[in-house]
Amino acid sequence: MTVIYIILALVVLYFVDKALKKVKPIEPQPKAKRTRTKKGKFVADDPSTPQNEAWVGGKSPKKKAAKKATKKANKKAVKKTTPKNKK
Repeated sequence: MTVIYIILALVVLYFVDKALKKVKPIEPQPKAKRTRTKKGKFVADDPSTPQNEAWVGGKSPKKKAAKKATKKANKKAVKKTTPKNKK
């Protein structure tokens, strides 16, 4: 009985290994880099062309969202800006 389980396990491993070899690994996308001149200065994008010359690969990275101010920071700013009335 155990011989049947061993043979069954070997058959399953054979087909799983065969299926895994067919799957192509996902290649990571390269990070966007700014194009530079020979002197090392950044190259500007030419708006008259459809391609983006300012970035290597032609795509600029997405901009990150700005952080929102917390309530405590807003209260401190309000307290500092309001003048104190002395009587």
